[in-house]
Amino acid sequence: MDIKPNIGSLEHRIKELEAQLVTAESHHLQVGYYQHMLNHTQELSNIGSWNWDLGTNTVEWSDMMFKLLGLEPNEAVPSYDLALHHVHEKDKKFYVKALEEAVNNKTSYYLENRIVKKDNSVISVISRGSCFKDSEGNLVRMIGTVQDITEQQKAFDKLLEVNKNAKEIEKKLQEAQRISMIGSWEYEPKTKRFQWSNEMYRIFGQDSDEKNPTFRNIKKMMSPKDWVELDKALSKATQEGVPFQLNVKLNLQNGTNKTVIIICQPDFKKTGEMYSLKGTIQDISTLKIAEDKLQNLNLSLEEKVEERTSELMHSLEREKKISDLKSNFVSITSHEFRTPLTIISLSATLIEKYIHKGKLDHIQLQLDKIRSSVINLVQILDDLLTIGKIEGGKVNTQKIATNIKKLTTALMTKISVITKKGQNLNYTHQGSTDTNIDVNLYGGIFINLISNAIKYSDGDIQIKTQLQGPNMVLSIVDSGIGIPLVDQKKIFSKYFRGSNSTHIAGTGLGLNIVFQYVELLKGSIEFTSIPGKGTTFIVVLPS
Repeated sequence: MDIKPNIGSLEHRIKELEAQLVTAESHHLQVGYYQHMLNHTQELSNIGSWNWDLGTNTVEWSDMMFKLLGLEPNEAVPSYDLALHHVHEKDKKFYVKALEEAVNNKTSYYLENRIVKKDNSVISVISRGSCFKDSEGNLVRMIGTVQDITEQQKAFDKLLEVNKNAKEIEKKLQEAQRISMIGSWEYEPKTKRFQWSNEMYRIFGQDSDEKNPTFRNIKKMMSPKDWVELDKALSKATQEGVPFQLNVKLNLQNGTNKTVIIICQPDFKKTGEMYSLKGTIQDISTLKIAEDKLQNLNLSLEEKVEERTSELMHSLEREKKISDLKSNFVSITSHEFRTPLTIISLSATLIEKYIHKGKLDHIQLQLDKIRSSVINLVQILDDLLTIGKIEGGKVNTQKIATNIKKLTTALMTKISVITKKGQNLNYTHQGSTDTNIDVNLYGGIFINLISNAIKYSDGDIQIKTQLQGPNMVLSIVDSGIGIPLVDQKKIFSKYFRGSNSTHIAGTGLGLNIVFQYVELLKGSIEFTSIPGKGTTFIVVLPS
């Protein structure tokens, strides 16, 4: 028997098997490489995968699936129950429902839920799954992924918080602009983009829904002379970067007349050959009216000065005092108006810069400055108008039944907005609370005395009211700079200010108003003061 052919055939078969073995080893290496790359990719993307054979009810997890649950790879046997065990208790109902609907409908599912890891830490994940059917439509397998989105969720929550803060800042800015009657605008020549704040629309009496507002929208509200001047200033600011400030009178469509200040600050970054422009418009109509009243008051004072001068021609010393009084009044009132207006304008400009940089603390500081300046202006105007009413004999008294404790508490809440940092208003009341009093005049007395106590001291202020027989007694005690002995006889004089208070803003009208109100109410006012240690005012008003 010839065995050589058989041997040759056997050798050929061995070579084929060896070749198949080499191929198998190559495939095994490739599978191992791809498995390694899959695990590495899943770890980088925080995604784990699973495979559920419904026929054998066996589940396979990738290494990343174990890690997402806080387990070591192959630490436990993968199963649906184990996965459900790690789903957050509040999310289990939705998780089971989504999976059941996918199985029943043989479709896929998507769910955002939370996982409780082995160490009880919680992560947010996206769970996805898909169903696979055989040729007869029977469900045979489900595969899916679980992706850790904890960091993305934190980032999203942070973004929501930032958006919330930005909206709050915008709301405060709009409120500040409304209070101060200052609108802001911005113009980009290259894109022709022109943007107004809400207050701008209110100032010009226009609908805020109007699109593409421009200065030409208000051309018909201005006189030809004012428009030519504004148009020239805008052109120079756009082409040469020259800032400007203009006072313009407007005649609105509803017949209202207004006076506004237009301020423009070109951006030094050029857009082509043109500067972008930013600015504000402030409605100073109320201030203008006050200024006119102030001028009328000045005229009235001048007339009185002239009358007194003609009557006292032979008293040169008296004439000099009156002249000094007038000069001091004009100087004080001019300064007191200019300072808060300058602060408001500057703060509004700074807010526009800070809002784009998200500097919330800086913006809040400027808003507080605007609010304080507006309150200061209102107080000055009230004092000036009050003096005019008193001198014109237009202040009448009218007592009504009042709860003095509630009234004083309300007034204290109103004035507390101008207290200094760390400064408190401590109020007590003694005895019955029901009395008859002129609410308006009492409010004027209280506000002026407390304003002075806040202004001239840094520490807490003690306030006390009590009913003593037929009288109501108000006492206010501060620990401020006090009143020099040489000034105490003149402290209730009009426009007089203590020699130690020249560095602190004031008109010298507050205590004079208090004194005249107390006289109108047929009451009395006394004070004691020690320089450097504080002052106590006691007001007695018959009820």
